[in-house]
Amino acid sequence: MSLHISNLIGFGASAAGGVVPSFISASTGTTNTAADTLAINYPSSIQAGDFIVCAVIGEDANGTTLGDTSIASLTNFSTGFDSVIQGPTGKYSTAVYYKIATGSESGTETATMTNVGGPRSMSGIMYLLRGGQTTGTPIENGSSSDNAASSTWNQRSIATAAAARLAMHVLMSPTSTTTASFTGESSGDFTEANTYASGNATIQLQTAGAPNAVTISGGSMTAGASARYTQTVAALKPAA
Repeated sequence: MSLHISNLIGFGASAAGGVVPSFISASTGTTNTAADTLAINYPSSIQAGDFIVCAVIGEDANGTTLGDTSIASLTNFSTGFDSVIQGPTGKYSTAVYYKIATGSESGTETATMTNVGGPRSMSGIMYLLRGGQTTGTPIENGSSSDNAASSTWNQRSIATAAAARLAMHVLMSPTSTTTASFTGESSGDFTEANTYASGNATIQLQTAGAPNAVTISGGSMTAGASARYTQTVAALKPAA
């Protein structure tokens, strides 16, 4: 099991329309086997108004048709970036949730798989971001995709509607592998913020500060293994 965290450079800079939100830290990732629930750790040093992202992947060793496996719920996280993504055979699914912190969060939250024929593993992790909008809808332009097995993982395009956004890109795979930052993007620069690689899965967060309204596209990276992967993207709006 490995956990990699790198601090990002250039985020939190002032821009027309506000200050770009910042990635602060990741929690300790968790994995289980032969169970349909997973306790996912909160990150430390949470403040009221922080933006918390939770990414979770579940795999069913016995699934044979689409819909066999899905992530049904995450306690106290009621909102997702976008729809839950299921693998082509239903053997695995991924989901990305968020919440605005009260500042009292600690311990763990529980993610649950449904329709399981024989759960092989679940993995999850949380990310702490700061400086985002704390009321209304704090994210924009969320979208997701499931991608065929490849060692070249391509960046999903993300548009920021106005100034001072933080673009967030979550990748998940049911294969344990190494990852890197995207390169070759236009109109932005995604940087690997955190990668959690357990023995059964990989979850990665990349972020890109967007001082102005842009569409970031065209990036790619080379993974350490050829594997299926899902992508979920969204832009975090700045605090008013």
